[in-house]
Amino acid sequence: MNQIDSAPNTLTVIFLTVLAAVGLASAMMALMYLDGSRRPRQGCLYFWAIQVPNLATPWVSYRFFSGAELRVGLFLSKIGLFQDFRLGDAVLARVTQDGPVAYIGINALALAAVVFFVRERAKERAIRSKGRPRLRSSPLRPHLSEISVRGQAFSRDICSARPS
Repeated sequence: MNQIDSAPNTLTVIFLTVLAAVGLASAMMALMYLDGSRRPRQGCLYFWAIQVPNLATPWVSYRFFSGAELRVGLFLSKIGLFQDFRLGDAVLARVTQDGPVAYIGINALALAAVVFFVRERAKERAIRSKGRPRLRSSPLRPHLSEISVRGQAFSRDICSARPS
């Protein structure tokens, strides 16, 4: 078993721990969402959004997927496109450690899920805004100084007027 004796290894372990906590929290949010609650939708959006990017460079590497991945990307070490499909879970996080291949890519399934949750949020906001009255640029009632009485402008405040 390797010891954590350098700063890059410590950063990698911290990063992996954070991703594991995010994974557990997202599983709970997904169960709540599937149960019919709409409250965890924002958390589900974030969970899928962190699965979209995939990259590996000599300085940092990041890949995270939970459930399935349809990865599409570009090799940087040897120029070329790639795609692959996987089921399961994977976490890759390296800081200042060389990986076998340099690439950038996206998880197309995660991107589709992000689009779904963004559209769901937009639909809900549209439904909520239909129930509210829209604010107009002009007031619904004219200001008291604009009311005319029998063709003459009424310039005094009604509240301060005394009955005659």
